Amino acid sequence: MAWARVRELVDESRDGDYAPRALLLFSLRNPLRRLALFLTGHPYYEVFTMLLIAASCTTLAMDSSRQGFADTHLGRTLQYLEYGWAGTMCIEIIMRIIARGLVFYRTAFLRSGWGLLDVLVVALGFLNLLPGASNYSAVRAFRVLRPLRAVARVPKLRVGRGGGHGGR
Repeated sequence: MAWARVRELVDESRDGDYAPRALLLFSLRNPLRRLALFLTGHPYYEVFTMLLIAASCTTLAMDSSRQGFADTHLGRTLQYLEYGWAGTMCIEIIMRIIARGLVFYRTAFLRSGWGLLDVLVVALGFLNLLPGASNYSAVRAFRVLRPLRAVARVPKLRVGRGGGHGGR
């Protein structure tokens, strides 16, 4: 049943929805690309991504910059969760890139401003994982961009050109 959905996505791609090759490496028949197409096309994938963003924002709200917080049990737990969120978000973006392509096709991931925002927010999130980086307020300030990833997922939250119409 799941592979029938993958075949359906591959057949639909002949209409121009997906690049014939992603990253110049993965054809539409490649098993990893088929998996990426299936996962990112599944309705629960967006739900998973939204829950991931909400959990990440929750741990962000629980974090503190006060002296010695990182040495507490809660501080260490939140730091481990940060590693998990960053890794999972990175995998999520990689799956989308394998499914849609990076930049060369019209529906490629980085052709969308929201895709660029996703990559920027996740990349800046990795800055926070550097040793001692959480002591700098500039690095901590970038973390508040995480909720913007949710805006990319919910078209009705978008403002400006194309806001509320169309999807990713």
